[in-house]
Amino acid sequence: MDAGTLARFEEASPGVLAELARLIERGVNHKQQHQEPMVTDLKYNLQITPLRPAYHDRTISRGGATAAIAWAEHVGGVVQSGWDGKACAFHHEFPRRNALLHPRRI
Repeated sequence: MDAGTLARFEEASPGVLAELARLIERGVNHKQQHQEPMVTDLKYNLQITPLRPAYHDRTISRGGATAAIAWAEHVGGVVQSGWDGKACAFHHEFPRRNALLHPRRI
C-alpha cells in the first residue's frame, strides 16, 4: 500500500471506512473464487500424472468406522437463499431472495 492510499484511509470517516472494509472483503472473496478452481485443477492434474507426485506430506488414514447412512428430509416451503450478511460470500449469492422448495427426501 502506498503513502497516498494510507493517507486516504487515515482521513476517512468511520462510515467511509466501513464501506471500504466491505468492498475490500468482497474483492478478496472474489479473488478466492478464482483460486479455488485452480487448486482443484492442480489436485486433479497431480492425481492423473503417472508419477503420482504428492500434493502434501500428510498421510490419509484408511479404514475405521463410518457414519450410518440415513435419509435427510425437508418439508418444503419458502426459504431464504443467498448471502445473509455474515462472513464472506460469492458474487452469485447476491441479492438474498426467497426460494420455493418442494418437499423432498434424499
